[in-house]
Amino acid sequence: MTKPQAYFEAREFINIGFLMAQLSPQQLAPVIEEVQAIQADFSGSEKWNQNLAGQIQHEYKLPGAVPHLEQLITPFFAEYDKIFGHYIAKQCPDPSKPALFMKESWVNFQRKHEFNPPHDHLGIMSFVIWLQIPYTREQEMACAPGTEANINVAGQFGFQYTNTLGDICSNYIPAYKDFEYRMLLFPARMKHLVAPFYSSDDFRISVSGNFFAK
Repeated sequence: MTKPQAYFEAREFINIGFLMAQLSPQQLAPVIEEVQAIQADFSGSEKWNQNLAGQIQHEYKLPGAVPHLEQLITPFFAEYDKIFGHYIAKQCPDPSKPALFMKESWVNFQRKHEFNPPHDHLGIMSFVIWLQIPYTREQEMACAPGTEANINVAGQFGFQYTNTLGDICSNYIPAYKDFEYRMLLFPARMKHLVAPFYSSDDFRISVSGNFFAK
């Protein structure tokens, strides 16, 4: 194939993405403690299913963790705006002084075959943090029903978005065992989903929440 006989360069359109951060059990200690208390007594915890799209039996409000999570996550907003064209600032009443507060948080105890369909959240920014993922990629690839499909997304987290042609695209995140204590931070309006897993009888435990403009 011959090369063009003229100078050219590629230009990409700017789009809005997500941040990924690796946290530690020490950073999440108060959150883990509250989650463990809920897991020890589901009947004494406040169900949160009515506020969520998840096809998941055990979803609970996580009120005690809100102040700690807010303090832990807020510093990432400035970094997000540096990369993604001041997206957060533009959603606030005063873009020169963007400020968000965390309104709510919840925990999902997801069992084998349960899933989250494509959905979005209220607010400006949302997050998910995985505390426990009871399977590896190899385990899921070995027993999931999509082993012969052209794409096997068992156990993964996915985003859906439109490209510059208006096509709906998917970006799947390989959220397996090595994703424990990892966080994704993304616009609340961004469509996302959680595929079911098949290789473990333990819970996949994740914490999520929403931030709103002050």
